[in-house]
Amino acid sequence: MKENRKLEFNEPWIRALPPAPKRKRVKYSDTKLQGLRLRVNDQGEKIFAVVYRIRGDSSVAPKTYTIGRYPDEYKIKGARDEAERVLPDLKAGRDPKVAARVEHAAQRKVAANQITLADAAPLYVDYFRHHKPGKDGQLGRRSWESEASKLRVICERHGLGDRLIDEISDNDAAALLDAMRASGLGASVNRAQSTMIQFFKWAREPGRPFERPAINPFIELERRGEEKERDRTLSPDEIAFFWSILTSTAVTLSARQSLATRRILMLLLLTAQRLSQFVGLTRDECQIGPDGVPVFVWSAERMKAAKEFVLPMSPTVHQVIEQAKRETNGDLLFPSLNPRNLGGELWRPSIWKFCDNEVKKHPEHLAPFAVHDLRATGATMLYDTEQFEPYDIAKILSHVQHIDKRVPKSTPRYIRTKNQRDRWRGLDAKITLVNALEDVVLQAALPGRMTRLRAA
Repeated sequence: MKENRKLEFNEPWIRALPPAPKRKRVKYSDTKLQGLRLRVNDQGEKIFAVVYRIRGDSSVAPKTYTIGRYPDEYKIKGARDEAERVLPDLKAGRDPKVAARVEHAAQRKVAANQITLADAAPLYVDYFRHHKPGKDGQLGRRSWESEASKLRVICERHGLGDRLIDEISDNDAAALLDAMRASGLGASVNRAQSTMIQFFKWAREPGRPFERPAINPFIELERRGEEKERDRTLSPDEIAFFWSILTSTAVTLSARQSLATRRILMLLLLTAQRLSQFVGLTRDECQIGPDGVPVFVWSAERMKAAKEFVLPMSPTVHQVIEQAKRETNGDLLFPSLNPRNLGGELWRPSIWKFCDNEVKKHPEHLAPFAVHDLRATGATMLYDTEQFEPYDIAKILSHVQHIDKRVPKSTPRYIRTKNQRDRWRGLDAKITLVNALEDVVLQAALPGRMTRLRAA
């Protein structure tokens, strides 16, 4: 009888495991924590490890990261905790051991009371991660990754990484911001300036284990980037014209190369979701619900709100997903066709560039817009039907802040009328909302089409 090598790890079972056959190694999988493995060699050594894939890369075999030996270094609980700690970094392509060496080197320089911007940046990011909550009120979420990314660009691409932080002057800061503006970063220069202001505020606080800078060189400088109004909504005429581009049946090379991009933009219009949810969309995230309803299931790791999110598919959305499944072989439904990233995750800048190019080619039909404006467009169109409140629309948005600024704040649930509460009782609100959203979008995209929008 073949031995079962998949089970929930427990101490008596691990202690009783025999050594592997000579010159062999036996692997066991923990059913409680996906990815956690126990390797047993022919000497009887038992070693915990994590098996993982880098997110968006389905072209290579799974990788292995060794945690430590049982029971000298880790017991079961400790191994699970360590696996949960390192898995997000591993899936993002970062090696926690390398990060630990970098931090150790930074700590050695801190001891000498001299620290460069590159050495101080990880300390600030660590503080940011564990002391400043994100928009969802939780610590350690995406906001710290954004801060780390901006500091990395400033240190590596603009040459400030080797400068001691107490020697960076306002002239250095101004030169940095001017160089970033000249490189075409636009309003992102302002985001970088805000990050540096907060970094120097942190560095100048009492109690830092290094020489504190005398000034905050970024705080009094003018903003270099030109800010654009956020979250504009597309008009019905713009939607109709843009939809004709997205549904083009041309068989040219450029049309084939942009197919994944056009499908993602269609889904953004029809679902009012974020670009990040569809760029890395996998087959496993497209499921059939208990009642036979096709749904998207995004893990908490993939969502800005840090919570698992389930969204039913409207008929047209389901049709686009099924077509993508038939035409792709890998795990990703919208893989890149770029030779430098063939089969990998589609690059977001390529999607932004597609929209910008269409605006430049057809300025009489399309005014400049951002990809994120498609989300605001869908939410606002739903609100303009006057059948849904912001609180209801938030069921498919994951938070109400992305509804167009014309929409008033969400009505607290406890002061809604009895009839309003009864309207949702026993009804799958998300299915109603996604179908209504598809109706209003297609009514604008295809004038004259009969709407399925249900009366309240």
